Amino acid sequence: MNPHKTNLRVLLDDVLPASAEDHGPSRAQVLAMLHRERVRRRRWHTGTALVAVSALLLLPLLWKNHHSSSPTVGSAASAARVPARTITIEHVNDEQLLTLLHGTPAALVEWPNGDRTLLVVKH
Repeated sequence: MNPHKTNLRVLLDDVLPASAEDHGPSRAQVLAMLHRERVRRRRWHTGTALVAVSALLLLPLLWKNHHSSSPTVGSAASAARVPARTITIEHVNDEQLLTLLHGTPAALVEWPNGDRTLLVVKH
């Protein structure tokens, strides 16, 4: 006979519950938990959609206020503003390009397909 039979029985009783014991939630409890989770998710999605729609509706108002707060053409603030300098160049050689980019962070990137792109950081 096995001297540890009582120890094995205790272990089996711990691992395998008796048939009269509770084996977890009933079908009704699982359905109730599922229903609560669906309601919670539906509320979350509805709330998120409401916030998104509200933000989209308020965006034109904020955009309009932002543009209306900028000074008009005849104001003193616009007179003090220096006009932006624009440069239009169709074709430059390497020396002209280096002169234009003097003091400006720039990088020449060569892509795997052999194309090259000039990246200029504008501040």
